[in-house]
Amino acid sequence: MFCSNHPDQSADGVCLICRQPFCDKCGVTLGVLFFCVRHSAYDIHEGHAGVFKSTDKRLAGIACTALEEKGFRPFYVARAGVPVTLIGRLTPNPLVGSDLVLVPFEEVLGAEKLLSDLKIYR
Repeated sequence: MFCSNHPDQSADGVCLICRQPFCDKCGVTLGVLFFCVRHSAYDIHEGHAGVFKSTDKRLAGIACTALEEKGFRPFYVARAGVPVTLIGRLTPNPLVGSDLVLVPFEEVLGAEKLLSDLKIYR
């Protein structure tokens, strides 16, 4: 098997998201999981990848429901905001407090296309 980007290079793994083979320059091993560079920045949790993240619980719920209605298997993670001190006052940390919608690796590309078609963006 050869790299999708470098046909003269042997592949070191197959991306769990796009299912394409890549060499070590085009792919990344995260723990025991292999991803292409493009798909290596997802939030990963037990065989699932995050396809939507928002501090707006309503919008995250809409994304989750839209995916369920089309036959996807979303997993919703509600995260509580963690206060941090900014300029002398406590403020919720928007990164820690973001709700996350994950789907199994094999559903990521289809889920992202559906959310994009519905104009529901991360």
